[in-house]
Amino acid sequence: MTDFPSEAPWYLIGLPGSGKSKVGFNLAAVLRVPHIDIDTEIERKTGRTVAEIFRDEGRERFRELEAQAILETADFPGVVSLGGGAIETDAVAGFLRDQTVIWVDADFDVLVARVARSNRRPLLQEDPEAQLAELKARRDPIYARLANYRVTSSNAPAERVVQQIISMLLGWEYTPVKGSHRYNVLTGVGTTDLLKGYLPREATRALLVYPESLHDASRPIAKVLGEAGVTVTDFSHVDGERAKSIETVVEAWDLLGEVGLGRRDVVVTFGGGVTTDLGGFIAASWLRGIRVIHLPTTLLAMVDAALGGKTGIDTPAGKNLVGAFHDPHVVLVDLLTLGSLPQAEYAAGLAEVIKTGFIDDPKILQIISDHPEIGSAVWATGEGLRTLTEIVSRSIAVKARVVSSDRLEGGLREILNYGHTMGHAIERAEQYTMRHGEAVAIGSVFAAHLAHSLGLIPESVVAEHEETFAAVGLPTRYRGQIHVLMEGLRSDKKVRQGSLRFVLLGEDGRPTVREVSPNAVEKLAVDMGMGEK
Repeated sequence: MTDFPSEAPWYLIGLPGSGKSKVGFNLAAVLRVPHIDIDTEIERKTGRTVAEIFRDEGRERFRELEAQAILETADFPGVVSLGGGAIETDAVAGFLRDQTVIWVDADFDVLVARVARSNRRPLLQEDPEAQLAELKARRDPIYARLANYRVTSSNAPAERVVQQIISMLLGWEYTPVKGSHRYNVLTGVGTTDLLKGYLPREATRALLVYPESLHDASRPIAKVLGEAGVTVTDFSHVDGERAKSIETVVEAWDLLGEVGLGRRDVVVTFGGGVTTDLGGFIAASWLRGIRVIHLPTTLLAMVDAALGGKTGIDTPAGKNLVGAFHDPHVVLVDLLTLGSLPQAEYAAGLAEVIKTGFIDDPKILQIISDHPEIGSAVWATGEGLRTLTEIVSRSIAVKARVVSSDRLEGGLREILNYGHTMGHAIERAEQYTMRHGEAVAIGSVFAAHLAHSLGLIPESVVAEHEETFAAVGLPTRYRGQIHVLMEGLRSDKKVRQGSLRFVLLGEDGRPTVREVSPNAVEKLAVDMGMGEK
């Protein structure tokens, strides 16, 4: 378990059926801290069910046992779920006045439906609706007096309440990636503090992968791993795209064989997109796959490279043509690491944020339009940190929804390549000396022009692309050699039977994949001044 990330413990109160136990369990699991359900604790200590205690010894005796169990949690380093009536005991109410108390509330209809399905509540066995109404009238004022925070439970999954609590108390955003390979993404200032708790219990060794420029910054990470009882092996790589080579991977494999990293051990990446791609591929390929934890340090890695399980290296034939799908164990997006990020690198990361705005979440575009200063790394990591947190978490949520539905890019996930088809061709033409985000910005603008030329979107949407990317300091135009660009486009992974496949915005504003003839693409590129035939 990790150290609790705030004043502990956190006490969850609320009526029967509000979901305190489930929310408490899930909240503790996300934060990697222990959880106690008071009713379950009483049953464990007495060897009897709550219903049996009520039946054999009465309500007053149960309240005594309940109060005793609650008072014993004063120094508990985690989350405690209380029974609905615990707050009616004077000793408990007095105790809670000095604690962090979260009221899990719910609509009455939701409560009735939940308690009707349960036989574990002795006070609600007969006419649960009427009895619940009476409890609500009596207890809600007490909950309101004792609670520091109030959240609302509904028919939605318990994770929605967990998200509310984490955002409210810690200022972090919690995004679960679902599907066959589930993992958590936590975004905010200081989320790296959860690293110790997310280390696999059986791990005894860790490979810490980072770029040479982040050696000093990686030392606190190495210290946390060491204090957790894990033997750390450093693997630093050269900065930039050239690190993503088979030679680098072979060097890592040799090192892993030398130190004996086993199946139960872990790879931890600390760096940008190159590091997550490289470290993820090392983890995917070693012993046919071991766990990897990503600690992204660049905006680009935070919203894109660290999520979704794509790993890869480059070859002379193209970028990321060799790789594997290998989902992380967890992604901890600590916005503190952006403080020292150069302006150009920060702006490049905004390209992927803007991309998600165009394909799925226009609110992102509105926020950037309302706060054009978000393009400044100094502003965004200072007074604009709250705004940055919102657009980063919204961008992460877009990708999480997509990869949860289509982990292996069998269909929907392809929309995440918006701007990447031409972007990758530009990167290849520039021998990967251009920042990925800059190429994606240009590629997205090209995709908008292409969609307009096909009659899919109006000129106003093209203008919005131009203006939004330019507003944060990203390029919208490129000039090179057309034949080199076309060669790069033809080598793209999405080419089908000679036709180029582009993710474009459709007539309904939603992304769609279209096959476009190379001649049409080449003509538009020439018309946009990207080079001569």
